[in-house]
Amino acid sequence: MPESPEKFLFTIEKIIQETPSAKTYILKPQNENFHYLSGQFLTLIIKIRGREIRRAYSLGSFPGTDALPFITVKRVENGEMSRLLLDHISVGDTIETLPSAGKFVLEASAIKRDIILTAAGSGIVPVFGIVKQVLETEPQSSVHLLYSNRRPENAIYLDQIREWEKRFPERLIVSWFFSLSKQIISARLHWNFLENYLLTQLKFPKENAHLFTCGPDTFMYLSKVVWFSLGFQEIQFHKEVFFVKINKEIEKKDFGNKVR
Repeated sequence: MPESPEKFLFTIEKIIQETPSAKTYILKPQNENFHYLSGQFLTLIIKIRGREIRRAYSLGSFPGTDALPFITVKRVENGEMSRLLLDHISVGDTIETLPSAGKFVLEASAIKRDIILTAAGSGIVPVFGIVKQVLETEPQSSVHLLYSNRRPENAIYLDQIREWEKRFPERLIVSWFFSLSKQIISARLHWNFLENYLLTQLKFPKENAHLFTCGPDTFMYLSKVVWFSLGFQEIQFHKEVFFVKINKEIEKKDFGNKVR
């Protein structure tokens, strides 16, 4: 019989209401050997009416800054797991997960570089961890965050991101896009904006830059097409892909960051 993958238990330490439809769950590991990297995800395992369901949720924390890891869950229409977490999980409850996983991570480097991150909606969750990683560990690199939402009150981590902007005004450049804004030019991230941004706003050599994108498929596709049209290399481009380990098999799920 194949071995089951290692599992971890967490206690819900704190719950934060991020937006009307999203909550952050701060997790206290019950296992001393739990480790993760910014941008990775956890696969939660919960039994509902005798059935075991598994869903992947990105970590928004950076282990060098955040004392405890956390995930953020956004309500999804007819989402079985998101309804359970948002409506029934409380502080003090225990949840079970598979080990942290995912290749949406940035390798450490001493090179001065531009890190560009495009995120839409809940796609900000793994991106936020990478933002903190670069700001805290690469003192000479610049972070460019292009973040899309419907309106400010829907923007996960809005206040936290603004605090990071204040702490690193020269190194964190945030472009906000709100689709319901009356300012049409800044309502959505579009081809011309992203192309012009990449051509004019990077501070360091083009070959050192990396772009991370997370959001709906069409949003990530835009980032990808513009990036490659400007001659950047594949090794410099990263988009969120979930790898869920089931026994010794790997099931690849390319969902962007659509929290279920």
